Amino acid sequence: MTDYFALFMLIILFGSGAYWLFIYIEQSNSLINSLMESTECSSVVAEEELLNQEPKKAKLIFQVILMALILRSFIIAPYQIPSQSMSPSLDVGDIVLATKFNYGLIEPLWNIPLINFAEPNASDIVIFRNPENLREVFIKRIVATAGDIIVYKKDHLLVRRCNEYECKDTAIRLQNHDKSNIKDVVESNNFNSYTIRLSKQQLDGTKNIFNDMFINNKLTVPKNTYFVLGDNRGNSSDSRVWGLLPRSALLGKALFKTVNVKTSDSSWWPSISLSENIRLFGYNFL
Repeated sequence: MTDYFALFMLIILFGSGAYWLFIYIEQSNSLINSLMESTECSSVVAEEELLNQEPKKAKLIFQVILMALILRSFIIAPYQIPSQSMSPSLDVGDIVLATKFNYGLIEPLWNIPLINFAEPNASDIVIFRNPENLREVFIKRIVATAGDIIVYKKDHLLVRRCNEYECKDTAIRLQNHDKSNIKDVVESNNFNSYTIRLSKQQLDGTKNIFNDMFINNKLTVPKNTYFVLGDNRGNSSDSRVWGLLPRSALLGKALFKTVNVKTSDSSWWPSISLSENIRLFGYNFL
């Protein structure tokens, strides 16, 4: 899937670079002609300074666009939350900044992985292309990584994670059994704690995918794949609906949320509010 915004910026970059080169050549030729025709040194110097102004402007435009393209493609990029699937951690309209280099370098136009640096961890919030529709960008939380064993227990998942010293089981809740229809609870996974939202209703369509992926209600996550869930467990299209997330679909890791931007039918101007705190997922700023 082509990143059309990156493609647009690349076209503008080449256009501004070509304009800069064209102006530079034109001004250089004009200056050479002036030197050949003029005998007064002062007038030539004044004309040279005047002619240098236009190439400097074109050069500045080229440099700004180049830096913006590098920044967005390889370092950090903004994403807006389109749905309630990550509530209460992220609300609709939140602008999230995501780092593009945590897990490796990605070719910006077609999002092809170039170099892998590190493996994502359980509890990371990741940005990725929807495996079912590459035009869509999703944001979810990783709950299990390669090698983890997931056991389906109807209203929760049991994730067993082993290292060379021990194995540890983590309960990942899917459904609320309290009197309240919706309940926010704290969940811990891989030494990180975060708040999830549970509802009484199980997510539609999960039985089919569980039957396809799980053998005797058990699944070992294959290499280079991840099991992801939305924090709003009753309202999220995630691995329970479309299966495991391949590493090749990853775009970056959510770093922090900045502002919330919402539009309404009653006003043409969007409502913009600053986040209560600049939250680094797993830590807090301010």
